[in-house]
Amino acid sequence: MMKIVFATQNLGKLKEVSELWKDLPVEILGLDEWPEIGDIVEDGDTFAENSLIKARAVAEHTGLASMADDSGLCIDALNGWPGVKSARIAFTDRERCIKALEQMIPHPSLEQRSASFICVATLWLPQSGKAFSSEGRTSGRIERDIMLGGGFGYDPIFHSFDLDKRFSEVSAEEKNSVSHRGRAFRQLADDLRESGLI
Repeated sequence: MMKIVFATQNLGKLKEVSELWKDLPVEILGLDEWPEIGDIVEDGDTFAENSLIKARAVAEHTGLASMADDSGLCIDALNGWPGVKSARIAFTDRERCIKALEQMIPHPSLEQRSASFICVATLWLPQSGKAFSSEGRTSGRIERDIMLGGGFGYDPIFHSFDLDKRFSEVSAEEKNSVSHRGRAFRQLADDLRESGLI
């Protein structure tokens, strides 16, 4: 069974991906076993660059296969903002949602509020220096208010076109079936199977 370190401090992400890969012959480890790693500087300009930076840094530190993702909300009316800065525009999920809603005030019509979640997932193998990456995206719109419930991040304000509901309204299983992260990690798993690694 392959051991893979997931390069995230986000327990919501760790739970989602562990559920997605539960039937694969892998053991997903959290970063809590290596607290000395600390925060990894994500200074890339794209989701793909940041995903690779994190996966490679953790793999080189632990000597184990490492996977990471970088993901974010891209709002069409705001030229893709917040994009790669999605996790850094405020300190808490609620504050980030409020800030996004404030930026959307000049765009009250639902037709003006289209948005996508994008995720790039990367697996880095330190022994070979080989990387596998895949991208997933899901489309929807930004609602006008916050609806608390399940999920995390921008889920309380994101209405999924696939589900015709907000991500905060649905079960983790429903969300994973159409989410950007679900699509990226399912494709990554398929790539690893095809390569014979798992």
